[in-house]
Amino acid sequence: MLQWTTPLMLFGLGLLAMPVIAHLLNRHSRKTFFIPTIRFLQQSAARQNRFLNLRRWLLLLLRLAAVAIIVSLFARPVWWQDAAPNAEKDSVAMVVVIDASLSTSRKVGNVTLFQKMKAAAIRSLNELEVGRDVASVIVANGQPRSLLKRLSLNKSELERQLEPVRWSYEQADLQLAIQLAAEQLSNHEGRKNIVVISDWQKTNWQQSSKIELPDGVQLNLIDLEIDAEENVALANATCRPSDPFDGQKIQLSVEVCNFSDQVKQAPIQLSAGSLKLGDQQIRLEPQQSTVVSFPVVFDTKTMGEFEFRTSSDILEVDDVAYSSTSVTKSTPIAVITDDPPLEAGTSTYFLERALLPFDSDADRFALKTFAVNELKKGSLDDQKIVVVGYVTRWNRAAAETLVDFVRNGGKLLYLCGEGDVANQIRQLDSIAREPFFPFLLSRLNRFERFEKTLYVSSGKWRSRWLRDFDFQSQLAFSEIRFQSVWGTKPPRQDADIILQYSDGRPTLGVRAFGTGTIVLANLSPSVSFSEFGKFGSFAALVQILIQGLVDNDDEAEQNLVGDSVFIRVPEKLDVDQLEWSVTGPSDSSVAAIMSDDVNRSVMIGQVTEPGLYKLSIGKEFTQSVAISTNREESDLSSMELDDIRASVSSFDTRTASGSGFAIDLFDKGSPLWGWFALIALGLLSIESMLLGWWKR
Repeated sequence: MLQWTTPLMLFGLGLLAMPVIAHLLNRHSRKTFFIPTIRFLQQSAARQNRFLNLRRWLLLLLRLAAVAIIVSLFARPVWWQDAAPNAEKDSVAMVVVIDASLSTSRKVGNVTLFQKMKAAAIRSLNELEVGRDVASVIVANGQPRSLLKRLSLNKSELERQLEPVRWSYEQADLQLAIQLAAEQLSNHEGRKNIVVISDWQKTNWQQSSKIELPDGVQLNLIDLEIDAEENVALANATCRPSDPFDGQKIQLSVEVCNFSDQVKQAPIQLSAGSLKLGDQQIRLEPQQSTVVSFPVVFDTKTMGEFEFRTSSDILEVDDVAYSSTSVTKSTPIAVITDDPPLEAGTSTYFLERALLPFDSDADRFALKTFAVNELKKGSLDDQKIVVVGYVTRWNRAAAETLVDFVRNGGKLLYLCGEGDVANQIRQLDSIAREPFFPFLLSRLNRFERFEKTLYVSSGKWRSRWLRDFDFQSQLAFSEIRFQSVWGTKPPRQDADIILQYSDGRPTLGVRAFGTGTIVLANLSPSVSFSEFGKFGSFAALVQILIQGLVDNDDEAEQNLVGDSVFIRVPEKLDVDQLEWSVTGPSDSSVAAIMSDDVNRSVMIGQVTEPGLYKLSIGKEFTQSVAISTNREESDLSSMELDDIRASVSSFDTRTASGSGFAIDLFDKGSPLWGWFALIALGLLSIESMLLGWWKR
C-alpha cells in the first residue's frame, strides 16, 4: 500500500499548468504568408510540421511527468507491505523484557553481557515512532519489576530509568516477567509487542513452563548471537559439623563444577580471614563436578568464617564461595528406656555420656528421658529425635506414639541390645501396618571364643552418614569385637545398609518411613551386651548418627541470594539489654529485625548479594551466615530459540537479530522518494538529450 507522508505537498501538482502554458506560448503564429517561389516546398514542409508537432507533444509529456514526479517526491511516498498505520488505534505498544539474572554478568570483551543487552533494549525502543508509540521496560530478576507503572510516550525517560539498572545475583523469573508485560499491554487498542532480550540460559528458561500469551500480542526474541562460554564454578560450601567446639576436627567442603566441554585444571584455596588453611589443584573432566574437602582443627579464636576461591574466569561471581560456623539451639532428643536412672554400665548411661560429653552449655543436645509406660499421645511433640535404648516391652499406646512420631517427620535411632528386642521390633512393624524398620531380627547370637566374635568389616564411609569418620577412626572401629550380635533377616529392598559385620549381617541400616527416618543399630553400649560402650568410637558413632539425622531434617539447604535469612541468637544472651547490628559483605549496615518469640533470631528480609553477613551483639558475640548464588546460574549453556518459540502459546512469535547497531522489529514501510528523485532526474535528462539532438 502506498502512503503519502506529507500529502499537503501534492497541491504542488498545480505546477503542471506551467509546461502546458509554455507549450501554448511556443506555438507558431496563425498568419499565413503566400510566397510563390517556394510553392514546390509545401509538400515537404507539411511533413516536417507533423514531425515538429509530435516533438513538441513529446517534450510536453516529459516536462509534465518530471514536474509530477518532483512534486510527489516532496510528498515523501512510502510503500507498506500491510496497511499503513494512519490512526491512533494503529500505534505500537512495546514492552521490553530484559534478563537481569546472574549469568548476564559474564564478561564479553571489555564489557559485561548485561551492558550489551541494555544497548539492545535501547535500539529496540528506537524502533518506535516518537509521539505516537508507547513503551515500557521490565527488569527480569528474582522479582521482576517495571521501570514505569504504565506504558509511556516518553522514551527518553525510559532510557534514563534504564541507565543505572544492573544485573542481579539471582535467577530470573522470566515467566512472571513476560506475564507482567502482557498485563501492561492488555488495555492497549493498537499493535502489541513484547521484546525479550536474554542470554537464553538453558537452566533458567527450563524453569519456565509453557508461556501463555493473549491473542494479538507479538513476541520478539532478540538473538544476541552469543558464543558458547566455558565456566568453572564453586558451589555448596559446607562446614561439618556446623557448630564445632574448640579443638574439634571439622570438614570444610566445596563443590567444584566444570561447565565446559574441555578438561580443566582448577586451583582451590581455603582461608579464614587472613589465615591460609590449605590449597589443592584438581583436574575436572568435561561437564564434571566433584567435592573438594579440607580437614581442619577448629580454633574458635581464628575461625568462624571461611572462603573458598579458584582462578577467575568470565563469570567472576561464582569463583568464590563462603561458609561459616553457626550457633544452633540445642536439639531436643528423647531417650526411651527402662534402664534404672544413673546406673553405671547401662545403655542409658553410655548414651548420656555420648550425647552430653561436656555436661555444660557447650553440649548441642537437650535430653529428656521417658520410660515406656510414661509415653503417650503428644509426649514426643516437642522432640526432634528419639533414641531407644533398653526396653522391657512395648505397650500399644507407646508403640503407636513412636510410629506416629516417625510417620510425621520424626527421626529415630533404635539400639538393639538386651531383652526381647526381636519381638519388640516385629510388634512395631505390625502396629505400623507396613514395613517400618530397615531389617528384622531373628535370634541373639553370643560368641564365647574371641576368634569367633564379630567386627565391623565394611561400611559406606563416604556416605553422608559416615563421612566424618577419618581413616584412622575407621581402623579403630574395625578393631572392636562384638560378643553379642542379633541375627537378622534379609534387609528391605528400600533400606540402606551403611555398616556390616564380618559375617555379612547388617550393623547399621537406614530407611525412610512416612516423612521421617529410622536408623536401626544392631548393637548396644550396655556392658552386659558388649564392651562397645567403653570405647570412644561409640560416642563418635552416636554423635555422627545424631548429627546426620539433624542434617537430614534441616538439610542444610544453602541460603541463596533473594532469600530471607535468619541468624539464631544464643539462649544465654539477653538481647534486650545489649546493642546489636548486622553488617553485609562490604561491611555496610544491613536492615534486620529481632524476633519476639521464644526462639530468638535476627531476620534479614532479603539478601541482595552473596557473601558473609555478620550479627554482632554487644562486645561478646558475633555470628556469621554465608549467602550463596544459585548453582544453576553458573551453567552458561544456552537454549535454542526455536525451542523457546515452541513453548510459547502464540502464533506470532519471531526472532530478530540484535548484534548490530539496529534491530528490525516492525514493517516501517519502504521510502520511495529516492526512486522518485531518480526518475525525475532521468526524465529531465531525456528532455535535455532530445533537445540537443534535434538542434543538430
